[in-house]
Amino acid sequence: MKLKIVKYLVLGLVIASWSLIALTEHSDAGRRAERRAARKAQEAAVTYREDRVQPRPKPQRSRPQPVRRYSPPAPAPSAEEVAAITSTQRCLAELGYYKGEIDGKKGRATWSAYWNFKREHDLASHNDLLAEPVQEKLAELCQSPEEEAASEQVATAP
Repeated sequence: MKLKIVKYLVLGLVIASWSLIALTEHSDAGRRAERRAARKAQEAAVTYREDRVQPRPKPQRSRPQPVRRYSPPAPAPSAEEVAAITSTQRCLAELGYYKGEIDGKKGRATWSAYWNFKREHDLASHNDLLAEPVQEKLAELCQSPEEEAASEQVATAP
């Protein structure tokens, strides 16, 4: 009999402790909710007062401009370079790489044609289209106008 009484007393204590825990958790949550509501009300209650001194806006600082260094214009190509570029353009056009006007200038179309040519012919290490290995490869693949005229004369000779 005493054992039953002890069981019921322990069970009662467990139930009482659970209910106390539940009440404290509920009251803590309620307090937190009340604090949040009070903070929101304070933020909403802040009103503009005309007598309050407005802070002066900070002056806009201009950013310092970078120093631009003068670089002189590139020197004009010599007549030999213009002739070499013209023959290179003519050769690249003959091979189907160059579609622009043959003008003796290293323009965008010339560089694009040269880039495609050097990739396909394993000349990627040469950045100058007037480099000797590049000119040798072009001479190997193309005939110059003088060579064409000489070959036509030989073919038409009786």
